[in-house]
Amino acid sequence: MLISAPVFALVERRVERTFDVGESVGLKVDTTFGAVNVREVEGARAITVAVIQTADVETDSEMDRRLKSLDLEIRQAKDGSVRVDAHFRRPLTWSWQAWPPVTLVY
Repeated sequence: MLISAPVFALVERRVERTFDVGESVGLKVDTTFGAVNVREVEGARAITVAVIQTADVETDSEMDRRLKSLDLEIRQAKDGSVRVDAHFRRPLTWSWQAWPPVTLVY
C-alpha cells in the first residue's frame, strides 16, 4: 500500500532597504512574530534592513496569498531613526491554519 503525503517546497522572499543615517541614530523593530538579528558595524553611516519571509507552500501564488495578511513597513522616521513595523492581520475566527502564515527573520 502506498500512502502519499503532500509535498511542499520552501518559498522565500527577501525585502531589503538601506537608509543613510548619522552616528547616533537607532533602529526600532515592532513585530508580533519573528527573529531579530542585529549586526553592528563600527563607523557605518547606513542601516540596512533585510526581512526574509519563508513559508512551506507549493507555489508562488500561495506565498502571495499568505503575505496579504502581513502589514510590513520599513521607513526612516523624522528623527532619522529607522523603524520596522510588521504585524499579521488575523481573522477573529478559529481555524486549523498554522500561525503565523509566513516565518519572518529580520
